[in-house]
Amino acid sequence: TITTFFHPTPLYFTMVRRGAIRNNPTKGRKQIRKVTYKYFIDCAIPAEDGIFDLDHFEKYIADNYKVVKGAHKGDLGKKVRLFKKSENLHVHTDVKVSRRYLKYLTKKYLHRQELGEWLRVVSAPGRQKGYTLKYFNIGQEEQPAAAEETAEETTA
Repeated sequence: TITTFFHPTPLYFTMVRRGAIRNNPTKGRKQIRKVTYKYFIDCAIPAEDGIFDLDHFEKYIADNYKVVKGAHKGDLGKKVRLFKKSENLHVHTDVKVSRRYLKYLTKKYLHRQELGEWLRVVSAPGRQKGYTLKYFNIGQEEQPAAAEETAEETTA
């Protein structure tokens, strides 16, 4: 049924079918897409050697992670999710947090466990959103020194 009523436009009157004008709150608004930031730390090398405990590391990150500046440590809520997959620790956040903060917490953990002299945190090759724990190359630093000592012994 078409009924005539006055539409609140100042210049002209229109004939509109009853029920056609609705208050649609989503019309004209853009849908906001939920973004999840995904980071990981590959702990396979030290965990296979038995010097790194991934369960303890996950607990440490969960207890010391700050979601936003000024927040309390360990107050993750529903914005941050931690989980282990094989020898990796994955961190998924709904809030933008720098990847460097995860590296900072990892280095802090390594120094508290007295592993900072043996392990380093390196960005994962070919993957931008993660880090890998690797050993320092101590053997390569000692070889040139040993070569210099043998050269001095032969000249003397």
